[in-house]
Amino acid sequence: MVTILWHVKLLPQLNFYKSRLLSESWLVYLADKMTNDVLSKIDDKKRNFLIQALSVLGGIGTLFTLKPFITSWLPNPEVAARNESITVDLSNLKPGQKMTVTWHGKPIWIIRRTPSQLAQLHQL
Repeated sequence: MVTILWHVKLLPQLNFYKSRLLSESWLVYLADKMTNDVLSKIDDKKRNFLIQALSVLGGIGTLFTLKPFITSWLPNPEVAARNESITVDLSNLKPGQKMTVTWHGKPIWIIRRTPSQLAQLHQL
């Protein structure tokens, strides 16, 4: 409660100094003179070049920042290689014959069963 009253008591004093500073004509003149001096020294060609150069650099930086995120969405080459299929010609395979095919360095056995072997499977 005390601090609030203290700030309320200070407000009129601050407003007095603020109004006095703004009413001083020399201060307004100095601010106008500084603004005019700064505006007269601005080189529009240089400003436009800097804006364009920084825009290009910002775009390049954005691309380099997004590259890891985009590549994380792509499938892993190792997983894609594991999912590759192979084609085997089974037309020469006779009943009761076995064929061994290598897939990713591992043997895969293909067996063409005889009718008696198929009948035994149905009994299980």
